[in-house]
Amino acid sequence: MTSLPFRRPSAALLLLLLTSCGGGGSSPAAPSTPPTGNTTPTPTPAPTATPTPTPGGGTAAASCTALGYGVWDAPCSRSGGQFTEVVMSAINQLQREKPGLFDTTQFAGGNPEQWRVLDASAYYQGVMEVLGRNGYCANLLATTISVKTSNSFSEDFDVMLSSGHVRRGEAAYRNTCQPANFPANPVEMINRVRVGFFEIRCPDGRTPPRNGENTLPIGCLGTVTATPKDRDDHDVPASVHGPDIEWELLQDGFIADIGDDPVSKFNMFVSAHNPGSFELCATVQTIRGCMRGTVIE
Repeated sequence: MTSLPFRRPSAALLLLLLTSCGGGGSSPAAPSTPPTGNTTPTPTPAPTATPTPTPGGGTAAASCTALGYGVWDAPCSRSGGQFTEVVMSAINQLQREKPGLFDTTQFAGGNPEQWRVLDASAYYQGVMEVLGRNGYCANLLATTISVKTSNSFSEDFDVMLSSGHVRRGEAAYRNTCQPANFPANPVEMINRVRVGFFEIRCPDGRTPPRNGENTLPIGCLGTVTATPKDRDDHDVPASVHGPDIEWELLQDGFIADIGDDPVSKFNMFVSAHNPGSFELCATVQTIRGCMRGTVIE
């Protein structure tokens, strides 16, 4: 089997295939309810505009770089937060610097400092950046802010109530990890890259094969997704594995074409042309995964 240059279908061809397969959308979307009995991997979306999980600016970036990676699966327990007051002070500093992020006339739980947060994303990012400027290595993953000054331990904090107000004091402290568990080394976190169909569309009302069969009839359009997995076979967050991926199509002869999905670099269109076998591989953070597919009449 040889590696051939990508032969990407023209926009007109992809539009024809998508239209003839029904739906008329610009790109196939993952079915909201997978067909019964269909072995369907979860499509991997492109990293979204959630709060960035990278270390904050200024001193935090330099500090985190100097300290290096943490141990992503380090044991964690609730043993009392040494950085609780540091985090609370960072929230107060942020309010002084950017008062427009808060409504201080509305507060929760009878605590006049548990202000209402008006922009959650800017709030999380702002707290982390203040910590960075104050000399702490800070990291944001989803809604958890992690803090460390060495790799001996790190602490996690949840600084917003479900009601959208600032969470204060020891209630914000979540756990201590020894050694520090961030930032994660993506190469260590990714155990494998799962590559497989999550949707196949065929024209003229033909019933497509099940995704897990890895077969694609001539004239049909398949959408393949690549999903980085950890050693427990959980999805590695996009914020950890990053936005980059490399695709490679291996085939003997002209069996299939591939084309980019404009919605996500982690999805790829495959159109079938001649009977035979092909291999579609994806590499994320040096970890490579492949699926072997068969084109049928």
